[in-house]
Amino acid sequence: MLRKVAMTLGIIAILFSIPLFSQEGASEEPSIAPVEEPAIEEASTFSLEEVTADSPTSSVGVEPPAVVDAQEPSQAQPAAQTASSSDYTVVGQAGLAKTYFDGVNTYANSLVRFKLRSSDNFQTDQIKYVMDDTGELDYTDPFSIDEEGRHSIQYYSIDRIGNIENKKVFSVYIDNTPPDVVVTTEIPVVNIDGRYYISSGNTISIAARDNMSGVNNIKYSLDGGVEWVDYSTSFRLNAEGDISFMVKAEDNVANSTQSYRAYIPDVSGNNVMQQNESIEFYVDRNAPAVEITADREFLLRAGRNVAGSDYLYTITANDEESGIKDVFYRIDGRGAFRKYESEIKLTSNGEHFIEAKAVDNVGNVSDIKILSVLVDIIPPRSTIETITDDEESQELE
Repeated sequence: MLRKVAMTLGIIAILFSIPLFSQEGASEEPSIAPVEEPAIEEASTFSLEEVTADSPTSSVGVEPPAVVDAQEPSQAQPAAQTASSSDYTVVGQAGLAKTYFDGVNTYANSLVRFKLRSSDNFQTDQIKYVMDDTGELDYTDPFSIDEEGRHSIQYYSIDRIGNIENKKVFSVYIDNTPPDVVVTTEIPVVNIDGRYYISSGNTISIAARDNMSGVNNIKYSLDGGVEWVDYSTSFRLNAEGDISFMVKAEDNVANSTQSYRAYIPDVSGNNVMQQNESIEFYVDRNAPAVEITADREFLLRAGRNVAGSDYLYTITANDEESGIKDVFYRIDGRGAFRKYESEIKLTSNGEHFIEAKAVDNVGNVSDIKILSVLVDIIPPRSTIETITDDEESQELE
């Protein structure tokens, strides 16, 4: 009897240990104790991580943006679906949108757009950003910055579980201004009847300054922009006749200009700083011709010019292009050349020579012309004598 009771109790225990089935055959799921979700802190309480080359804390800023032209933007996709890593991407029209990193700062023009990406081991829910402390925004599409100057982009992402990333901040300088370009010449350019004359020996210098990203390159053209030459140092015009002088400069984020300032003579001949895009120069390579003439013919003795002390000497010069600016002379090689203003006299007896040279309006200097003269200021000596019948003669004073 006791054995039957024990067997019955054992069967009942086995039956209670077997799971019960519903009418549809599905088992009941074991109950799960509720798990408290982590508290989501306010984003404003997070610390900012400065994303720079000096102290990188994520993939953003670890490798500075390269100096490259951005590619044509593709259709924007939701960051949570397309992003594989958090980064900073530049998009824009090829050859126009450009960034530059100088080792310390990042520069960009307003055609550059900023794309935020996020990755998560589960799934990103949203990306937030703040531009220059103007208020938090939900990131949806790449954005650009119009205003020049320094800007900061604070950004972070939140995943579907509610985990919030520490804020990062990326600093960038927006540069939309091309370089300022100044052209100078060693010798002033001359305006004669509306034509700008310059000599082939005149040195031309080009200076460009950019207050933001810096100057990338300077080029100049002597044929109106058909062919451009990289500028590296001052140069002279190895040309003759008419040339069309142009300059262009570009900064490190592709802002470019073909406008430059140069000292150009106005209608009154005064050199004033003028804004230009092209100057039509006439390159005068020819030096003036100079002559020294006397006011009467010389007497010749053994092939030498002989003149009296009352001879007047005139210096003339001629230049068929830019014209004569100054004439200089020197006598007997003594001292420096002086400016010629009026006729010259040689009043002392003996061998003399006059040197003369001329300078045209663009600085071409003639060869030195020399005129040698023997000046005779000693008068003749006369005597008188008597002749008598004894054929004797006597010289008398």
